[in-house]
Amino acid sequence: MSFHQLIRRHLAESWQHKPLRRIILRASQLRGQCRTVADYIIEQSDNWSTLSVRDVSEAVGVSPSTVRRTLAALGLQGLREPPDGSVPTAAVDDPTSLPHYAEHAERLLSDVYDTLHELEGQRDRIAEAARLLAQAPFIQVYGTVMSAGIASMFDEKLASLGLLSRFSSDTDATIRSLPRIPPGGVLFCVSLLGATSHMGVRVLAAAKRQSVATIVLTNHRYSAAAELGSVILTTGIADPDLHHLDLLARCSQLLVLEVLADEIRAIRRAE
Repeated sequence: MSFHQLIRRHLAESWQHKPLRRIILRASQLRGQCRTVADYIIEQSDNWSTLSVRDVSEAVGVSPSTVRRTLAALGLQGLREPPDGSVPTAAVDDPTSLPHYAEHAERLLSDVYDTLHELEGQRDRIAEAARLLAQAPFIQVYGTVMSAGIASMFDEKLASLGLLSRFSSDTDATIRSLPRIPPGGVLFCVSLLGATSHMGVRVLAAAKRQSVATIVLTNHRYSAAAELGSVILTTGIADPDLHHLDLLARCSQLLVLEVLADEIRAIRRAE
């Protein structure tokens, strides 16, 4: 069984063992009499084994058909009562079918797992990037749009490590500042896709002309940005259709940066 299959199985089983949580979530989407019925069923969750459709109908003051309709909306299979008239509490719908947001969790865990493997294969690059940053008299951190958020957080992390850094999302201003970066200084660029059209490519090309050392964090190791960087750090995300506004991919970038920060901290402590 592959890791991805294990993740799906784990999520499905976890969801399966929390039927009441599933029912509560579905109840929150109901309105009117069905919501009233759902709230009563949830309140009586300890008595489901003896609770009947007739009991619910009389307690809430609605018709049996409304109770059955509510049961169906809550994901309880079968609109017919068993012979004893009890609510079919065991007939929860297919536990292997995940709600749409659990699929995001599945993808996130898979991306992180793949990034961990990617980190194992780039230990030398992590070490080199950490050395450059730990010894740099100044670090220019750059990123635009959503990459600006990641870059800004890393800038704060560098400051907490006692390093002199500055964040900018202004492409032209960053290019103009490159000649003022002192020898040994570093440009750190965050680019999700590293595509030729990305503004980071312009900055990296200018840094190369100025002989400024550059570190690039991107998801695509063979991108235009990666070709221009002195040290390339990548996540394990290999989706060719990844969109630049994708949020989950940023989690893998944060993982790489946290590992990098740990390496920098170790170097600083050894000094």
